Amino acid sequence: MILDKQNLFFKDQALSNTTLTSDTIDVGEGEASDPMKLVINVTDDAGAGSIVATLQTSPTTDFSSPISLIAATSPTFTTTFTISEMKGAPIISTPLPRGNKGYLRVSAVSTFTDGEMTAALVMDDDIPTTE
Repeated sequence: MILDKQNLFFKDQALSNTTLTSDTIDVGEGEASDPMKLVINVTDDAGAGSIVATLQTSPTTDFSSPISLIAATSPTFTTTFTISEMKGAPIISTPLPRGNKGYLRVSAVSTFTDGEMTAALVMDDDIPTTE
């Protein structure tokens, strides 16, 4: 998975048990026939918790009237199932839905209290396979 600075919502954002609002990405209005994917990763030291991420769009940078495109929920991780067991796979990976108005941001409700989160738009999320 290649992370492009222009398509980053969060980069190593400290996690806390709160709602986090990302940077705004200017993607231009319109749709793509092969949409990018929203991916969210957390670091191994995040411990137990989950994230509910809402991808929002707006025709203006101030998001005075944001439109929610999708809400994606991660699995709930416990101390018996660690993130490192996922072999680097994103905890959330979902195609960018239709309805983009030009600007995008992510609002994430986290129950994690440790670790860091990265959220971005990518072309290929490199879901690992087990062999």
